[in-house]
Amino acid sequence: MKAKNFTTLDTAAADLEWPVYVAGADIDPNGKAVEMRHTRMLGTIASAELSALLAAAPICALPSRYEPFGLCALEAALSGCALVVGDIPSLRENWNDAALFVPPAEASTLNGALGELIAGRELRDGLAQRAFHRARGFDSRTMGGAYLEVYRNLMQGRVSHEELAYAS
Repeated sequence: MKAKNFTTLDTAAADLEWPVYVAGADIDPNGKAVEMRHTRMLGTIASAELSALLAAAPICALPSRYEPFGLCALEAALSGCALVVGDIPSLRENWNDAALFVPPAEASTLNGALGELIAGRELRDGLAQRAFHRARGFDSRTMGGAYLEVYRNLMQGRVSHEELAYAS
């Protein structure tokens, strides 16, 4: 829950023109119900339902504090959403120039970014298009080819195990 940063999103949603929905567990790891004042918790939903919701949503906000890859951002981008994501290394690496980045702890900055996208259809559509094109590059063939190249380089001594560990 803390990693996904639902609390900051809830605070940022306070005065937005559009409603904000949150998909995910509505019970925290301690068994306590997640309470939101300005967003609507959808709880854990089936994959098909999530796909339909993302296809209907013009914006996806993922102000994560920690995110190893950002599968939600990938699914949202493939669904045509403009992305507003936490400014953390993993999301910056994957979505640079294809999303708006906000410091994860700054609800006012998140609110401003969401408000800008709500008010600006041209900006929203442009970001959604860039995110969609970036997302199409995350296919299994490209990923498999990249892994094969790393293994080839390792086997041929072009990259040491230490260099590989440092790069990851």
